Amino acid sequence: MSDLLRLTGVTVPRPGDRPLVALDLAMPAGRVDVVLGANGAGKSELLGAIMGLRPLAAGQIWFAGADITDVPPHRRARLGLGFCPAGRRLFPAMTVAETLTGPGDAPGDHRLAAVRRRATNAGDRSSARRRSAVADFG
Repeated sequence: MSDLLRLTGVTVPRPGDRPLVALDLAMPAGRVDVVLGANGAGKSELLGAIMGLRPLAAGQIWFAGADITDVPPHRRARLGLGFCPAGRRLFPAMTVAETLTGPGDAPGDHRLAAVRRRATNAGDRSSARRRSAVADFG
């Protein structure tokens, strides 16, 4: 399986609303994909199901070639799966670097270096506010 993330026949129940039914999705490694939809379309339920926070009525979720359908959320996070819900001040006690890489990553961690490079490269195209966030890595 060459996809980093693959959903096959995923059905997510939604209390009081129509479920997400028989969803198939493939996201290859090395690409940025976006899930768009109107309020109430099921984006949060989908992400919750991928993270293991919402139960599946049917289907399978694969990550990096492994079936993670029955893997608990904390183990999925250790595999590198995560999402940042909408809103501001998600982690007010954490630095930008900690928020982007996770609280368990050591300051010299290779993932922090990769995030720093990406943020610095994006700084050329971003607002002064984003550039100031890059300075927090220093």
